[in-house]
Amino acid sequence: MLKKKKIPQINYDKHLRDERRKKLKPHESDGEKVCKECQSSKHVTEFSIDMAYSDGLANKCKLCLNKSSKEYRRSNVEQALWSSRKYWANKNDVKFDLKISDIVIPAFCPILGIKLETGDHKSVESSPTLDRKIPSLGYVKGNVEVISHKANRMKSDMTVSDVESLLKYMKGN
Repeated sequence: MLKKKKIPQINYDKHLRDERRKKLKPHESDGEKVCKECQSSKHVTEFSIDMAYSDGLANKCKLCLNKSSKEYRRSNVEQALWSSRKYWANKNDVKFDLKISDIVIPAFCPILGIKLETGDHKSVESSPTLDRKIPSLGYVKGNVEVISHKANRMKSDMTVSDVESLLKYMKGN
């Protein structure tokens, strides 16, 4: 299998952002803009750069954009899990061939039995996460299951032998 050549992204994103800022008219970079969502007039630095708009700035302020993104992720958990894992898999050269419909979120963690709930913009112990049963196979149908963040963190990349060793240690044998 051919490996994709990775292009360093470290300075590219910053460079692109700086280039977009240069395209803004000088008077606009010191001005105000009205947020489409909250209707508040705010300084232009409170808006993300988005070249899809004529002034080069998003139509919602960063606060409103974050709020609507959070609401979207809460109501579309499967989509959020799918897109974050797809991004991570691509970045780390891990196989990924899942569809959103392959992700089924149970009410409770199948390992720990705790109720799965989403946190506020960050993972909490009960957050649903996508686990690879056999990590080396990647994110492929039949190899993934939704479990709690706590269970996934505890499991990490441990093998059955590692878990048995840990259990033996914890029992004091």
